[in-house]
Amino acid sequence: MELTKKPTPKSTLIFGAAGHIGRPLAEYLTREAPDIPTFACRQKHRKVENTAEQVSRGRVLAADYEDLSSFAAAVKGVEGVFVISSSGMSENVAITNLTTVLKQDGSAVQVIRLLERILDGSGLPVTYINCGASIIDNLWLQIQPVLLNKTFICTEHRVPFLDPQDIAEVAGHLSLSDNAKHIGAFHTMNNGHNWLTYEEVAGILGDELGERLPLTEAMGLHGVLGP
Repeated sequence: MELTKKPTPKSTLIFGAAGHIGRPLAEYLTREAPDIPTFACRQKHRKVENTAEQVSRGRVLAADYEDLSSFAAAVKGVEGVFVISSSGMSENVAITNLTTVLKQDGSAVQVIRLLERILDGSGLPVTYINCGASIIDNLWLQIQPVLLNKTFICTEHRVPFLDPQDIAEVAGHLSLSDNAKHIGAFHTMNNGHNWLTYEEVAGILGDELGERLPLTEAMGLHGVLGP
């Protein structure tokens, strides 16, 4: 193969497929490359229905991320790997074990890692992607106090936002690309369009909830929440 090209993975394994990025990635790969098997890997203690098995045609693998033999069975023969941390996961142990089993198996042609450069020095063909914006649906993590106080509390400023599906599509494009320049690269994602004020964000949340949500500056918290 030419030095400017990399192999396109003939199979892809998604760690963190239960999340808001892993699931749309599975959907994207299944839609754009239906002949390339896409597997969702879940931790053994998690329920199957919380993973992306519906869109990966039932291909769900369970692995104990702290057990090398279990991990090795999950990655056996897999060429493409997408890694995103999931809640409750001991990341240092899991990523160390993942590095070990991928190097032992030797099949991986590209590992795409969201955020931390924890795979530096692993010798694996890694592509890093970094979200240079806030993820829009993380706003729902703040929704309970918003509903309670009928106001959106934040210091007014502009923030870039990205949808998880955009992040998943970037990862999918990188996986299916044959451009070798992506190996070892660190790509920061920002669509340059959704540069919103928190007044605008409050309007979006209000539209979703069907009621007007005024923005209250964070410095006014005392007046809203009391002493």
